[in-house]
Amino acid sequence: MLFKLDSDVLAELQQAGPAVGFFEELLDTAARLGPELPVVIGDPLDLTRPSVLAKPEALVGLLDDGGFGVVDRRVLNLLLALSWPSFFKLGRLNVCNLDARRLMDAAGLGGQRDYRRLRASLERLQTQPVSLPGRIADGQTLLLAFELCSETGDLHLRFAPLLVAALTQPIPYARIDLRVAARLRSRWALILYENLVQRERLKRPSWTLSFEALNELLTLGPGYTQWRHIERDLKTALKQVETTSGIVAELAVVERRGRRLPTKLCFKIRAPSQPPARPALPAARPAGKSSQLVL
Repeated sequence: MLFKLDSDVLAELQQAGPAVGFFEELLDTAARLGPELPVVIGDPLDLTRPSVLAKPEALVGLLDDGGFGVVDRRVLNLLLALSWPSFFKLGRLNVCNLDARRLMDAAGLGGQRDYRRLRASLERLQTQPVSLPGRIADGQTLLLAFELCSETGDLHLRFAPLLVAALTQPIPYARIDLRVAARLRSRWALILYENLVQRERLKRPSWTLSFEALNELLTLGPGYTQWRHIERDLKTALKQVETTSGIVAELAVVERRGRRLPTKLCFKIRAPSQPPARPALPAARPAGKSSQLVL
């Protein structure tokens, strides 16, 4: 997986101080292991500073039956971000040891007195069958096992082969700002953000997909039978994405059969009319106009 940093981003990271103290070590690891190292920028548990996850395309398109809520998806992003550096440094991809309390804080569960909600989220990641479109067969889970000690807060994870396979392929990725992911309050908004941010740097940024594919991705459910209700809630989620990330996307119907539900949709991404409310990493410069580091 390739991740390019221009000189401005590198300067910002160097000024960030101890919060990204592992960065030099990560660079050394990347140099030894080559371009297959998935890259995490910043401290995923310190959301006051730049924190970016290069999330594989297959995991952005993760399909479930609606059982994964917004907190579950935040937890998954944090597990990915926290696990990769130690995985590759140790030369193995299926064991991870974490501090559960800090994980809860970053996932928006900091007000909880115990680990019940985090444990429930991890249990869903362990038992909920998922599929990664175009790559892995259906019916597998993301976690093989986990142990969470209520007294010490130590969390031990073992990832399933499904997830390991997705992490070790040099495939396209989405540049997920973990600060944005932590602030998005709805499942639809987080899913839309990850898919839109993957495409916002295209020459003609847009996201076209069939209504069936959107249905699978968002798990609309039997309650959504009329397009006006779906369109209303999609626009609400897009507004949340715009307010939180600065990404502006307009929803358009490309194909429709009669008065029924549309058959194809397009999200047209355009430059924001005003700067996003969040602090942002500098935009990537055109090739040849910046010094780039490829991890």
